[in-house]
Amino acid sequence: MAKMRPQKALRLLAATALLTSATSLGVIGVAAAPAFALPSNCSTGSWTWQPQGATVKCYNGTGQYRAKAYCVNDYNKGTWRYGPWISVGGGWSDAYCNSTYPYLTSSGYDRR
Repeated sequence: MAKMRPQKALRLLAATALLTSATSLGVIGVAAAPAFALPSNCSTGSWTWQPQGATVKCYNGTGQYRAKAYCVNDYNKGTWRYGPWISVGGGWSDAYCNSTYPYLTSSGYDRR
């Protein structure tokens, strides 16, 4: 085994101690994830004039939201209709019933 010069050995020891300390403190190799909170403080509404539909706007949190409306036809067959995904701080998301399913029976919103 080759002998190491004292100065090189001292530098190696110091580097190892620094690396061990930094790793135990979580300084190396760990990036903090950004904070995430679902959209909140949301205002909702719906209307019964044609085309019927629903709306939502969220004011706090992060992520996105969208309006959804459950619409039925004369035979009580129904489908969910969705508005566009909107980022918090954006505008209103509107979901509209269509001519095939013109009657709003339920509404709400999704968050992600």
